[in-house]
Amino acid sequence: MSSVWLVLYLIPVLLFGYWLLKRGQRPPPLDATGQALAALKKRGADLTKPTTVTYLLTFDSREAAESAARDMPAAWAGQIEEVPGQHRWAFKAARKMVPAPADLSTQAQELEAIAMRHGGEYEGWDAAPS
Repeated sequence: MSSVWLVLYLIPVLLFGYWLLKRGQRPPPLDATGQALAALKKRGADLTKPTTVTYLLTFDSREAAESAARDMPAAWAGQIEEVPGQHRWAFKAARKMVPAPADLSTQAQELEAIAMRHGGEYEGWDAAPS
């Protein structure tokens, strides 16, 4: 009879231990790229398919934006426009790609470096759901 009580005692203890172990294994919080990808997925994007990703860089002058545009790799399509009411110029660099976190981060670092070389700022990226 004592073995029955032992089993009845051990089952809840083991279940409680398992619950404690699993509770501590939460996924790490998402960074900005992860949050943006989660928002895209929520809007219906298929993150395994190529989509147009648009990065935004801003500059104090049109000349600086044009200079940065000439510094872009050939695979990028770009558009320069004045930011309404801010006396700044935006360069939107677009490229079709699969929005993988590592690739997005690498591209963001490259574009941030281009923006800095030309006196501008990297503002972030966006993508339309595919």
